This record gives sequence, C-alpha cells and structure tokens, in this order.
Amino acid sequence: KIIFMAEKFVKRAENQSLTKVEEAVAHALLDLENSASELKKELSAMKLHSVKEVQVTSADKKAKNVLLVILEFKSYPILKKYYKKIAAILEKKLKTPVLFIAKRTIQSKWVKENKTQKRPISRTLTKVHEAILDDLVQPANIVAKSIRHQADGSMVTKISLDMNEKESVEEKVDAIATVYKKLTSKDLAIDFKQELPFYTIAKRKSK
Repeated sequence: KIIFMAEKFVKRAENQSLTKVEEAVAHALLDLENSASELKKELSAMKLHSVKEVQVTSADKKAKNVLLVILEFKSYPILKKYYKKIAAILEKKLKTPVLFIAKRTIQSKWVKENKTQKRPISRTLTKVHEAILDDLVQPANIVAKSIRHQADGSMVTKISLDMNEKESVEEKVDAIATVYKKLTSKDLAIDFKQELPFYTIAKRKSK
C-alpha cells in the first residue's frame, strides 16, 4: 500500500515500474506530504516525469552521485514556490544532493502539421537550454551571462549567480555544470556576484 501511495507522484504507464531512485524520491515526497500540513495540497498535485542518478567529479577529483529530478512541466511552479523547503528535506532524507528541472520538449522548426503553423519560442533549442539552466541554479538568479570562445574553438557559457544565494548553491556548482553538460553538451562556468539594485528616478514635474 505504501509503495502504491508513493507511486502516485510518478507519471508511468501501467506496465512500467519505478526505478530504485524514483521509488526513493517518491517515498520522500510521500513522507513530506504526510508531515508538512501546509504543503499537503500542493504536493498532492506534484508529478515526477523521471529521476536520474548522475555521477559528478568535483574540482578536488572526488566523485559523488547527485539526483536529477525531472518534473512534469505543470508541476514545476509548485516546486519553485517551496523550493528551499522541499529541496532541503529531500536531500536530508536521501542523503545526496538533488537538482530539479521541468520536462520540456524541443520542437524542430521543420516539423509542422500545416504550413501556417508556427513553432512556440519556448520550444526552440535555445530557449529550452536557457530554461534548463534557470531550473538547475534554483533558488539563485542568474545576474550575468556571457559566452567565452576558447583557443581550441570550443565555447563556454559563463554565468554569475546572485551572491545572496551563494550559501544555498555553492556546494552544487560542480553538479550543476556536469548535469547541464550532459543535457545540452555545453560547457558551463559559474561564479557569484552581487546583483546590482534597480533605482527608479522620479520624473521632474513640468512647471
């Protein structure tokens, strides 16, 4: 019964069983749903597409595994609203770092049902890759981004994250770069900087 209740979090065909890591994440979400009354309604609507285990080698050459949780697209706003709480509890229960992205589909501009059909901008390769990066760095915001061209002809995407979230994200920098590379084949470099404030200048009243 407990396994069946946990399976409600994962979208699967009837003849497909969950992997061990998917079961682990589903059980952790079930425990969280039962223990956090303020999240019960939101978590009951959350659906996972899949969970993947990714090996990450850090700068000190130590290897570790992280979990990449891929949510159904409509479920991602629920996660984003309570990201810090859900991520912290899952990582504590699973004893491993966890990253989240929404399930997105890249649509070829050549695939059309009719000649007048236009491809949604959100489904272009560029926009999907940008959205994946925004997902992976949560709860931080990207405050600066550039493309660096290397001497060997390769390119590196360089991003700066909001310094205010450094404590939340710093330990996952290697994992974020590794997962992003696996998903997009693009190299990623990450640092932190203080986000510049925006100032509103009042217009001078005309005489």
